[in-house]
Amino acid sequence: MKRSKGVIYGAIIADLLANQFPKDYSNGYTLDWRTIDFGEELVDWSSATDQIILLAKAINDEKDYINICQFAELLQEWRERGFIDLPNRSKKMSMMFNHIVAKKQYVNNPIKVAYRAYVDIGGESATNESLVRSCVCAIKANWYKNTMLQSLITDPDSRCTAAAVLHAYIINRLLLKIPIVWKEIFIVCNGIIVTQKKHIGRNQSEFRGAWDLANGYKLLLQKNSSEPFLDFFKKQNVGNLGAREMQNQVLLTMLFSMVICFDIEHELKNGRKINGEYYVKRVKQTISLGGDVCANSIIVGSIIGAIIGTTGLPLEWLEYAEHYEWLIDKMKPISFADISDIAVFNTEHEKETEQ
Repeated sequence: MKRSKGVIYGAIIADLLANQFPKDYSNGYTLDWRTIDFGEELVDWSSATDQIILLAKAINDEKDYINICQFAELLQEWRERGFIDLPNRSKKMSMMFNHIVAKKQYVNNPIKVAYRAYVDIGGESATNESLVRSCVCAIKANWYKNTMLQSLITDPDSRCTAAAVLHAYIINRLLLKIPIVWKEIFIVCNGIIVTQKKHIGRNQSEFRGAWDLANGYKLLLQKNSSEPFLDFFKKQNVGNLGAREMQNQVLLTMLFSMVICFDIEHELKNGRKINGEYYVKRVKQTISLGGDVCANSIIVGSIIGAIIGTTGLPLEWLEYAEHYEWLIDKMKPISFADISDIAVFNTEHEKETEQ
């Protein structure tokens, strides 16, 4: 339970810390990560954590599937009024999200309505909402279908769905302690892009470009850089939209999913520990890069959380949030039955059957 809980808490703590620093797409790396100090009074988390809470509520723990109509209704209510028991809290959402969720028939058929709205505006919008929420799906056995569905009802662009599936797959494999087969998940993600039939060529090219760029991080690791993670993303100009080569924000955030995995593997091979200190360092470095700091930090925090669990996270930082008690209360109903426990049970059962 501690490791699946570590995924969600790792995401939320990272979001809370990153939300102390506004999105900045104009400067790039200007903040030394070593100077980042959060103090003891933090503003609340971003809207990304709100949506993580709503998605967790819409997943039926008994049947392990997402009720998309319920989730659509929760999103629509949240868009209009926020949380009733947490008034006067600002909400930030993408134009695409706002455009889709505002539709009158959205709750009745969210997938169809979302896709029509996406096509109506030219099929050009790709946002991070479903990518950052995918960590919730990753801790469930039915991770793939749930990830697909939660993405299609707010981010129909195939780049969003593919990135969300990739992130959920990574966390799922880490929880199950199963090797990540990169070729396998690439084929799956490419299939998602081809199936949509909207801007196939462009989306395939951009996804492959991001994929190859992430794999280039392995070459940087061979050069014995003192700070390879930071150096790699500095080069991508994460926080400077005008200077960076990769303009698509979703695929840029997806880079963090892959690169942090390669980084963790490299650290372990060299005898270094993945612990709370590593979590804090990588989250602070991610924040220092600028750009969509909340989304990028959630990606990094959730993956590290899958490895170290809650015992390695700086949980005390949550207490500094303005509405800490409200957050903890909302987290209580969420089931954190670890899928790694299920895997162990199945293995034991198979051994008994063989005997």
